[in-house]
Amino acid sequence: MSTFSKNPLYADVTPIPQDDGPSPVVAIRYNHEFRETMDYFRALIAKNEISERALAVVDKVIELNAPNYTAWQYRRKLLFGLPKINLYQELDYVSKVALSTPKNYQLWWHRRQIIKKIIEQQQQQQAKSAVGLTEETTKTKSETDANDKKESPTQSYHPNDEKLLVREILKEDGKNYHAWSHLHWVLKEFKNYDDELEYVDELLKLDVRNNSAWNHRYFIISQTTGFTLPVVLREIRLE
Repeated sequence: MSTFSKNPLYADVTPIPQDDGPSPVVAIRYNHEFRETMDYFRALIAKNEISERALAVVDKVIELNAPNYTAWQYRRKLLFGLPKINLYQELDYVSKVALSTPKNYQLWWHRRQIIKKIIEQQQQQQAKSAVGLTEETTKTKSETDANDKKESPTQSYHPNDEKLLVREILKEDGKNYHAWSHLHWVLKEFKNYDDELEYVDELLKLDVRNNSAWNHRYFIISQTTGFTLPVVLREIRLE
């Protein structure tokens, strides 16, 4: 149960009730937990607040209504605005939500934006390391090592993680459009087509009528070798 109203951390927040207008045709009978959570959610958005407590409210909103696109948008704003946020932990969080709501478009879009942000941060860190800052030359080795430990990411992003997640989800529904679309974005973004044809072969052995698998096969060939004569002959089994 949501207890934001009883939590002293939110004592200064004035909840904003949902406004359905003066004469709603059908007033939805939300339960107390949902109503309270959304009232605090609206209040924090109205304040344009960037805080850990706002993120806690967003967690609850997504728990109650995972496809809420406003919650995911606000979540990104919080993640990118708060200091010391581990975006790799966010990927873990999204993976858990994806396994329970795999056809959630907002979730997949959010994951893509998080990945882009991680790559952006990695590139910035690499550029900083390559160029070097003038003041770094005046620091002692111990100071430099300490700063490197504090500023450098302790993890690096691997596109294979996305492939593993998508494949796990496709075990439950081999025609999940959202998962396939995400996989195609990852493959095009990182040019990581290794073992994809072999994966499609496995899927087609399980279900030769899986149109999504056939579409993926076409996509992989289009993005890699192209439909050269040898490839065409291989595909129609004339070779």
